Amino acid sequence: MVFIEDNNFRDLIDVFELEASLNTAECTILSSLIREESRGAHQRNDFSKTDENQNYNINISLSKNKFQIEKLACKKLKDNLEIYINKTQLISDYKNKLIE
Repeated sequence: MVFIEDNNFRDLIDVFELEASLNTAECTILSSLIREESRGAHQRNDFSKTDENQNYNINISLSKNKFQIEKLACKKLKDNLEIYINKTQLISDYKNKLIE
């Protein structure tokens, strides 16, 4: 139940925030189930390897109270960014390093 007293809409705001959090959680779960591989921070025990054929983004939108799921091809990196990333060295020892 939502109460509005003395122009205090806190209850209403809390309801909207809860709905947004639940929608976000559902979208995270849906996209995790669709991606049948391990990639970056998304790791699955049942699909432990990265599959380069699944190099796409998952777009989820809300239409008529139902989530619509779409796989979108990743855009090619700009040349200067790709050069910079390829120069990056793998860090295997994190001791005394700030990780954010």
